[in-house]
Amino acid sequence: YFDARRKRIAWRVELVFDRLGIRQVETAVPETTTLRSILANLLLPKPMAPDPPVAASDGLLSHIAPQTPGGPAASSLKSGGGAKSRTIPPEDGQRLVLRHRLRSYAREGLQDLLVFMAVHRRPANDSRFHALDLDASIGETLRSRVVLEFPTLHIVCKSECLEAYPLLGENLVCSTSSPAVERAEMAASAEGE
Repeated sequence: YFDARRKRIAWRVELVFDRLGIRQVETAVPETTTLRSILANLLLPKPMAPDPPVAASDGLLSHIAPQTPGGPAASSLKSGGGAKSRTIPPEDGQRLVLRHRLRSYAREGLQDLLVFMAVHRRPANDSRFHALDLDASIGETLRSRVVLEFPTLHIVCKSECLEAYPLLGENLVCSTSSPAVERAEMAASAEGE
């Protein structure tokens, strides 16, 4: 949508993690946000808020509450923990589950992730992709590209097979950078000698 007051576009961005079959939709992403920050927000853990400071009048044993049925201990047990526990907002629960499911991407690190966007108006049997820069903003990335409804970005690790994402302007001839192709060429040259 277009924010007329700030004169900016906020995008709905769909992130597809093909290896795991996960599709995540991020809503209202400002056009000035970089792809790296979107992925960092999704994959990397956020630091937890520090414990609130204990007042001097509470004393050293403030975490031990009186054992009365309606006392503070009962309310802290109902809320999920004692004074030492940190509460997690309920809206972050789904994000934590998603982050856990995407931990293999997080282990690779942001520097080893590649982002592709499909080129529209191509034949179905000849799909091509744009390789996107992680440090570019959404606005810079989508400038002069065809986007239908919202951008769908495919997140891939460098260690994955990249032949499933042929780039625009690239021939479909097997890449010589593939280890399987290199082994086949070495075997063929050894047989010829």
